[in-house]
Amino acid sequence: MTLSLVKNTTLPLLLGLGLLLIGSSKSNAPVYQGPDMQVVGKDFYKDLKFEFNRYSYQIDALENRTPALTLPKVTPNAEVQVIGKNNYKDLESEFNRYSYQIDALENGVPPLILQNLPGDLNKIQSSQYRKSIFIKALLPMILLANDEIRVERQQLLIIQQQLSSAKQLNPQALQTLTALTKRYRVKLNKTSPEKTIDKLLNRVDIIPEDLALAQAANESAWGTSRFSRVANNLFGQWTFIRGQGIIPKNRPAGETYEVRKFATVYDSVRSYLLNLNKHSAYKQLRQLRKMNRLNGQNPNGMKLAEGLLRYSTRGEDYVKELQAMIRTNQLGRFTTVKLRADANKNTSGLVLSL
Repeated sequence: MTLSLVKNTTLPLLLGLGLLLIGSSKSNAPVYQGPDMQVVGKDFYKDLKFEFNRYSYQIDALENRTPALTLPKVTPNAEVQVIGKNNYKDLESEFNRYSYQIDALENGVPPLILQNLPGDLNKIQSSQYRKSIFIKALLPMILLANDEIRVERQQLLIIQQQLSSAKQLNPQALQTLTALTKRYRVKLNKTSPEKTIDKLLNRVDIIPEDLALAQAANESAWGTSRFSRVANNLFGQWTFIRGQGIIPKNRPAGETYEVRKFATVYDSVRSYLLNLNKHSAYKQLRQLRKMNRLNGQNPNGMKLAEGLLRYSTRGEDYVKELQAMIRTNQLGRFTTVKLRADANKNTSGLVLSL
């Protein structure tokens, strides 16, 4: 990359970030302020630039003011708390502060984002207690990330309806559709956008909470693995970008992959969901989910696990182990819970349900 390219690229990005940060220093707790808020978390400048372009955000064209790029469009007026605790006792105290109990979720799950998992989960003697802490830590973030996907899916359904009635897309709808095709690796068919929407609807959909919890538990040994502690990587995701991850101790000679490192646990969750929704290896999972939808059913974690044969070299044994974890730990009970509108209020929040 030439120096001029760095200058031309970096300055607008820094100015854009500065504009977004002005006036937001009063509190570290992000707040949902309505349906026009979006979460933005990008590791590379190209991804951030793409996100700015998605909102037609140009440094020399601000007559329409800056976009509200802060939090996902999920629960109106809901306050999300970002917490980071280094030991499980402090994390449990934080959960108690929000009256968050694993067996009392009828009033909703508090919207909590963890910067990291406690590093001493392996010191908990009771496996049941360790699992409880782990599930309570992950569940809010899985719900939040799935709600982000629900919003994208709702956008697609609105665009589909517009196309059906008007027979064409307005510029804003086309821009949103284009952004989603890039995010989910679907080729945009400009002559037949309805085909593009159909393909996207097969990818832009939630991953059941029971399946996400089972995979996180399996891949991270219930949050005690090395990579979950030092890299916030709960799902065993790789990267082939040198220096963006951690080199496994037993990596075979000649291999270049690294275990990807995430800034927060939430970033790991979001990346995992996107991976299942766009990678060609998990096409079967998406087809099984589509069949659930066509039959008027919500996506079923036990069934969708069958589409993860290529997630592990263990193949069918891996799938059976995930299904056994879902059954044994009764993870299916978490597929119907909802987020609270406010982490501090013991009341269920409004969420999208598609």
